[in-house]
Amino acid sequence: EYIRKQVEDGRPSIIKCVQSGCNATVPFELCSELLGTKSPVLAKLQQALAEAKIKNKVYCPNRRCSAPMEAPCEEDEFYPHAVCPSCSQELCAKCGVKWHHDLSCKQFAELPAHLRGDEDVALLRMAHEEQLRRCPQCS
Repeated sequence: EYIRKQVEDGRPSIIKCVQSGCNATVPFELCSELLGTKSPVLAKLQQALAEAKIKNKVYCPNRRCSAPMEAPCEEDEFYPHAVCPSCSQELCAKCGVKWHHDLSCKQFAELPAHLRGDEDVALLRMAHEEQLRRCPQCS
């Protein structure tokens, strides 16, 4: 019951001993024995422990996913491009949003919110590649 409560209250990464004054942590194996291997609480604990090990954490920008992942280092070949291991969403590890292809983070951030969709970014990229300009009357 104690372990379940700790996990449900959002403190799952370190389960401390219940004895007053004891700072020992309860090993995952013991939690597994007590909760049972098919317990959803154990699955949540396992996920939290794995997430706690991620040092340079970034979250998937996909609202249906939001999985945590290790952000690529600046030295990585494709930095800041990253791909969520859970849902395959491409993202920018530098600014934490959907991948914005040929736009810098600053350029993407300056876009009005209604122009930040995948199709809009693709259109802007094509316009840039084709060197298209707005009609002077529409500008």
